[in-house]
Amino acid sequence: MGEIINAYEIAKAINLMKPNGQLFECRMIYNSKRMYSGYFRSSETLLSAFNDIDDFGNCNIYITLNDLMPQCYDRSQRDKFIRNSDATTSDNDVNGYDWLLVDLDPRRPTKTSSTDEQIEMARILCGRIMQFLDNVGFEKPIVGFSGNGYHLLYKLFMKCNTENKKLLEMCLKTLNMLFADDYIDVDMKNFNPSRICKLYGTRAQKGNDSQNAPHRMSYIMSIPEEIKFTDKKYLEKLVSYYPQEEKPQRYNNYRPREFNLQDWLDKYQISYQKTGYQGGDKYILDHCPFDSNHKGKDAVIFQSNDGRIGFNCFHNSCSDKRWRDVRLLYEPDAYEKRQMDYEKRIYAKSRVQKEYKKIQPKEGLPVFMTAQQILDTPKEEESFIRTGITDIDKKLRGLKIGAVSVLSGLRGSAKSTLLSEMVLECCNNGNKVGVFSGELSAKNFMRWLNLQAAGK
Repeated sequence: MGEIINAYEIAKAINLMKPNGQLFECRMIYNSKRMYSGYFRSSETLLSAFNDIDDFGNCNIYITLNDLMPQCYDRSQRDKFIRNSDATTSDNDVNGYDWLLVDLDPRRPTKTSSTDEQIEMARILCGRIMQFLDNVGFEKPIVGFSGNGYHLLYKLFMKCNTENKKLLEMCLKTLNMLFADDYIDVDMKNFNPSRICKLYGTRAQKGNDSQNAPHRMSYIMSIPEEIKFTDKKYLEKLVSYYPQEEKPQRYNNYRPREFNLQDWLDKYQISYQKTGYQGGDKYILDHCPFDSNHKGKDAVIFQSNDGRIGFNCFHNSCSDKRWRDVRLLYEPDAYEKRQMDYEKRIYAKSRVQKEYKKIQPKEGLPVFMTAQQILDTPKEEESFIRTGITDIDKKLRGLKIGAVSVLSGLRGSAKSTLLSEMVLECCNNGNKVGVFSGELSAKNFMRWLNLQAAGK
C-alpha cells in the first residue's frame, strides 16, 4: 500500500481541493472491468477506507472535481468503497463548477505511461500556458503532476448550466488550438460537470512499469499563497481568441469555408511551418507580421476544420491582433473589394427604358395640381376649441375643429387626467363631447370625471 498511496500527499490534496468537509467521490479504476466507488468528506475517512482494499495492482485512483449535491452522500458507498456500485456521480449530481482542469497529456499509445522526454516537454508547455493565462487575467493555479503529465487547476465559482459548460469546453478548445503540438495535447474532455481528476498522492499505473515508461507517483507541485477565484469574464476573454466564423455575404455568395489559407500565405510569401491540432491546421509563422522580432512559435495562424481562421501572437504588444488585422495588412481592401466589385457589376448594366402609360385627364381637369395651384388655393377658415390649459391653448390655439389631435406620453404620466380636464372644459363652453376608453368602464370613467369636476 505504501508504494501506491502517499497519505501525506492525499491529505494535502483533499484539504486544498475539498476544504471544510466538502463532499467528493473517489474512484479506483482497474485495467479490468473492476471499479470501486466511495463518497467521503475527509481525507482521514478516505485513507481508512483504503485499508479495506486488498489489491491496488493496475488501478488508477481519481476524485470528482466539482461541487456535488449533498444527497449523493446517502448512496450505499458512504464512507466506504463498493465494487461496481450501481450509482456513481453523473452531471445531474453536480451543483456547480469548482475547478477548471487544464490537463497536458503527452501523445502516446493508450494504456501506456509517458517517457521522461515526454514529461519534460509537458512541463515546458505547462509553463507557457500558465504564463499566457496569467496575462489573460486568470488567478494563480494549483500545479499538479499527474504521473504522466501536468495539471493546472484554476479555482472557479460558477453554476452548473449549459452556458457555463459550453464556456469551459471552448476554453479548453482554445488552449488546445493555441498550444497543442505533435507531442502534447490539451485534454479537451475536461468540461463536463462530473469530470474526475487524478487523486494526487496516488501512483499512475498505465501499462507495464518499465524503465523507459515507469509508473510515477502523482503529487501537487505548487500552491499559490492564496487560492483566488478566476472571474468568468476572463474565461470569456480566453474564448475570444478562438477563430470567429466569417459570415457569407449575400451580395456575392462569398463562402469563407472555401478560402484557401495555404495558397494565401504562399501568395504573400509568408514563411511558416504547418502542423496539426485536434480540430484543424496550425501555421507557425517564422516571425510575427506586426513585429519581426517576435519569432519562433510566438505567432500562429489557425484554420479549424469548419473553415474558421484565427491569429495569435503571444507577445503583449500584439495580443489585440486578430486574423482580420493580418489580412488587411496584406490586402487593405480585402473586406471591401467584393462590395466594390459587386457595385461595378450592377451599375455597369445598361438600363432598359420602360414604357409608361400616360394618365389622361378627366373632363378637362388636370389629374394633379401644380405647385402654383396649391399655393394659390384659398386658405380655409380654421376654428378651435379651447382646452382650458393655458400653455396648450397658447402654443396650439386649442383643438382644431375638423382635425385629429394625438396626445401621447409615458405610462402613468396623467394622460387620462389631462383628457378629462379637456372634456370638462369643452362641456363648460357648451360643446358636445363623445368619449371612448379602452381601459375604463363607463361607470369608472364617470366616477373619475365627477371627482375631477368636483375638485378638492
